[in-house]
Amino acid sequence: MKKQRYFMLLLLSIACFRAVMAQQVEFDENKFYRLTNIWTGEDYSLDVNLENMVISMAPTGASEGQLWKIMPQGGGAIKLACKSQGPGKVIDVINDGTNNTMRLTDNAGYSGQYWMIVPSGEGLYRFANGWQTEKALDGNIDPENPVAFLNPVGNIASQFWRITEADVPSTPIAPGPKLEVGMKADGGIVFYVDETGQRGLICAEEDFGEDMGFQQAMQACENYSSGGKNDWRLPTLNELEVMYVNLRKSGKTHFQNQWYWSSEKLDEHNMWSLDLLHGERFPHWEEDPSHVRAVRTFPAGATVSIPGK
Repeated sequence: MKKQRYFMLLLLSIACFRAVMAQQVEFDENKFYRLTNIWTGEDYSLDVNLENMVISMAPTGASEGQLWKIMPQGGGAIKLACKSQGPGKVIDVINDGTNNTMRLTDNAGYSGQYWMIVPSGEGLYRFANGWQTEKALDGNIDPENPVAFLNPVGNIASQFWRITEADVPSTPIAPGPKLEVGMKADGGIVFYVDETGQRGLICAEEDFGEDMGFQQAMQACENYSSGGKNDWRLPTLNELEVMYVNLRKSGKTHFQNQWYWSSEKLDEHNMWSLDLLHGERFPHWEEDPSHVRAVRTFPAGATVSIPGK
C-alpha cells in the first residue's frame, strides 16, 4: 500500500510538473544507460562520488558509477542504481534542510527514491522526484562543487537529459553448481534463488549481538563484512518475508521469535519490521530496539526480483 501511495503522488505530481505523460516511457531494466544533459553536453555524465556517495556531474569516462540501471517500480515510477554499487543502493533525495542534495542510499521505500521520467521532446527527458514534486534533476557544473541536485522546474538546459544506452553487458552468470536455499555461501545462508540457480539473496548466519534502533541497524549492516563482502545491507520488508517462509518456517536456520528491522519507512519516525515468529508486519518507532539480520545480493551487482505482497 505504501508504494502504491508513492506512485499516486508521482502520477499526480506530473500535472503540477507542467508536463503531461503522452506515453509511458520504457527502458530495458537489464541494460545500463549514461545520463548527460544539454547544458554540459557529452563531456560530463551523471556519476557517484564513491567517497561520500554524493551524486555529481563528472567528466565522461569509464567509471562504472556513470552506468545507470533504470529499475521499473510499477505505475510508471522507476529507481536509479549504478553498476558500481548494484541495485541495493539507489539515488535518494536527502532531507538535509534544503532537500536538494542527492546520494546513493540503501534501496528502501522512501519517496525520494522514486522518479518519473517525463518526455520533453527531441529525445530529451526530465526526471521528476516522488518527494520534491515540483523540482527536477539538475546537472549544472560548478567547478568548486560539481554536484547534481534538485532544482525548481524551469526552462533550464541542465534539466533536460539524454538517456543513452551504454555498450556494457549485464552481470554474467558465472558457470558452476547451482545454489539452493539453506546452503552456506559468501559468509551467509542462501534464502532465495531465482530460476537460474546462480542469482539470489543471502542473509548473515546470525543476528547482530544486540538489539538496536533503526539508524544503528542501517549502519551496522553497511559496516558488516562477513565472507569478505562489503555490500551487506538491511533487508527490505519483502526480503524478510521470504526469509521467514524459506528459512524460519522450514527450520533451515534459527531466528529469534522477535521483531526484525526492515529498510522500509512508514513515515518520518516509524519504520516497518517483521515478526519472525508469525511473519506479521508492524511499524516501529525508529529508536525502539529490534533484532537485525544483514543481507546481500549474489552475485554482487545482479538484479534479483523476489515475489512480494
